Amino acid sequence: MRLTGGISNRNRIDCPNKLGVQITHHFNNFELEHITEYSKNNLYLFAASTSENKISPNGIYEDVPNGLVISGEIRLYNTDELIDLLKNKNFQEKENPFQLVLALYLKFGHDFVKHLNGDFSFVIWNETSQELYCARDQMGQRPFYYHIDDAHFIFSTHINGVAMHSQVNKVEDETWVLDYLQKKISFTDKTIYKEIQRLPPAHYLIVTPQKNELTRYWKLEDAAQNSAITIEEAIAGLKLHIERAVKERMHETTKIGAELSGGLDSSAIASIAQHFLKQENGGINAYTNALPDDQKFTFDNFVDEWDKAAQVANFSGIERHFAVTTPAKPILELINYELKTIGYPTNFSFTALQLGVFLQSKAQGDEILFSGFGGDELVTEGATGRYPFSLLKEKHYFKLLNFFQQQKGIIKGSIYTLLFLKNFIQNKELKYKQKLGLERWKNILLKDALIDQHNLKQHYIETHYFPANQTLKDRSLFRIYLPATTERIETGYAITNALGLNYTYPLLDVKLLEYYFGLPDVWKANPKKSRYLFRKALKEYFPADLLNQAKPNNTFTIPFLMPMHENQIQELEKTVLKLHNEVETYLDKKKIEIFIKKNESNNIHFKFNLLKNCLNYTFFKKNKLN
Repeated sequence: MRLTGGISNRNRIDCPNKLGVQITHHFNNFELEHITEYSKNNLYLFAASTSENKISPNGIYEDVPNGLVISGEIRLYNTDELIDLLKNKNFQEKENPFQLVLALYLKFGHDFVKHLNGDFSFVIWNETSQELYCARDQMGQRPFYYHIDDAHFIFSTHINGVAMHSQVNKVEDETWVLDYLQKKISFTDKTIYKEIQRLPPAHYLIVTPQKNELTRYWKLEDAAQNSAITIEEAIAGLKLHIERAVKERMHETTKIGAELSGGLDSSAIASIAQHFLKQENGGINAYTNALPDDQKFTFDNFVDEWDKAAQVANFSGIERHFAVTTPAKPILELINYELKTIGYPTNFSFTALQLGVFLQSKAQGDEILFSGFGGDELVTEGATGRYPFSLLKEKHYFKLLNFFQQQKGIIKGSIYTLLFLKNFIQNKELKYKQKLGLERWKNILLKDALIDQHNLKQHYIETHYFPANQTLKDRSLFRIYLPATTERIETGYAITNALGLNYTYPLLDVKLLEYYFGLPDVWKANPKKSRYLFRKALKEYFPADLLNQAKPNNTFTIPFLMPMHENQIQELEKTVLKLHNEVETYLDKKKIEIFIKKNESNNIHFKFNLLKNCLNYTFFKKNKLN
């Protein structure tokens, strides 16, 4: 567990020091052993951890000559490049990311953070300018929560590191709660508390006695056009970037684990990590969610991931391959575990899927755990299906016809082109998704008065599903900036951080994202093979039949959750029916009773997760920080 935070009195009145006892009290379930404090005049900082973490250190570093102090958690993947930027031959502190960041701040000013490629969340106090500079990495892989008013600025990498202060009113943000109880994710800046915000990914915040200035310092769409001249160069460059992203995250440790689902993303990451490590200690540990043997044929519409994952492991030489066959905790225990660890209800049911993997990884002594998450969002996106929208919106009608003819043949391709144009004009994709929204809206449990007051039905239908008719680049940007992406990353960080794991996503490497986004769309959208560039770049890391499968199959997500949902839905329903007054402000109990009586087997996942959210919020209300 790593935790940092602090408080600044904007009126320049001395801050109370020695908050270590208060920190220990509010985070006693994490058994913090090491607490470092810095207190000077109107600033107090703390950094706490259960043990020393050499992979992703947190702490406090003071540069006395320049009047600077930095505190936070920083892990950088381009230190050599950053040292070259300094053009200072005397700078040798490659292993001290805090000192390196301060040197860059001094040289380049506020915009220095755009040069960083890493996972970070930190503050810099500048005694000379009397400003606090707060920054969060581009993809939000390290959280940053804060409260600000006329008198105080309070911040932390855990929400309770802010909420524990008496200056913060714990009144809830109604817009966030209503969003949550619809099982929606709409915000990257709000939290469940009205007076606590999140610093959005790719932003920095400057706080002085006179002002608060929030600035977005990085946008993927600003990436330069790629320098690759041919598609062969693009494939070679993509391979190098993905390999680099994995290797740089290994950080000279041999205690490495990887999630392995049998899909392209996780298989690539696990295979590359194994390739780099097998000469050192025999290789990595791999972890796969799999159905128990007695349920293998129960869900025959879906593919259990174990066989494909085992195929990848055998091909790559991964000898330590572990199956996780049951949820780590019953649903009620899981909800309480999430709340204690994360500090507030989460919309994303991450621990239901991955807690067993995390616990197994910890038991095996891993220091780093790799995830393949992020590929679908950009680097391994299904570009073939979206590319025709790009051609149509750019009025390349002949290219559109040629694309479908290559894909389906001359006659079928010509007919399909006409159908595509018709559906585009009639906007059938959007209408279909709105219909799906209406179907699910029938089960939303909020009170009618609130629905009318906030126009929630229209909001739900408009924002719950992906917009239609987007170009390839529009869809890439939409998915990479989706609030759900940030929430998944934050949830994964909170759980693995509490377990002492360094959870990392090579496919969300900033330099890799910029490289891929800067490639011409036409190279990404082979009419006969989806994810073409990715498959070609990493073909040596896959068994041939897995590499060439027409479409990645459904793996653990549905079959692994199906038995959990079916086995525990009655316990969940029974508990929700006993809801206390905590949720009566928002939820209609009559609707809940009707909803629970419904027997729609095809909708069990939505039903389970919506009820889980109701219960999660109830538990939060009963136990939240006073």
